[in-house]
Amino acid sequence: MRKAGFRFTTDVPDFINSNMLTDNVIVPESQHTAQASLAALKEGVKEEVKLGQLTFLAEKRGADYTIWPTVCPHEGAKMRKDKICEKGAIHCHWHGRAFPSVTLSQSGRTTFKYIDLTIRLNGDVLAVEMPRQKKWDEPHIAPSVPIDPSQELSGASF
Repeated sequence: MRKAGFRFTTDVPDFINSNMLTDNVIVPESQHTAQASLAALKEGVKEEVKLGQLTFLAEKRGADYTIWPTVCPHEGAKMRKDKICEKGAIHCHWHGRAFPSVTLSQSGRTTFKYIDLTIRLNGDVLAVEMPRQKKWDEPHIAPSVPIDPSQELSGASF
């Protein structure tokens, strides 16, 4: 995934991010909206759909589309359609996390959040606006301020 531009919050490990089961995947930045047509999907068949650097599983069910992620947002493990349980969740084989499917349709829900992205259904086209560089991604350098010894805390005990 790193070769494709993905990063992880655990690239700079610390006690907290190394010991929490949180979403660590950072999607590569881009200047475009990725789109994929779902028109060719066969009824009841789970197929891979590529949106930019991401791949999802999609299944047509009448006028609805059921969508599953194929990249675990925790550490980027590839999730496969043979790991979907009877209740419809897809399971990560690395840490056992389960992610429910999302059903999208023009007459109902048309968007869902995945990692830090919004995935949108418009007709039979699935689209995601790929992330752009955020302010918090930029290096932050605090201004150098001289310390005035006369303003030290007096009487402080540690």
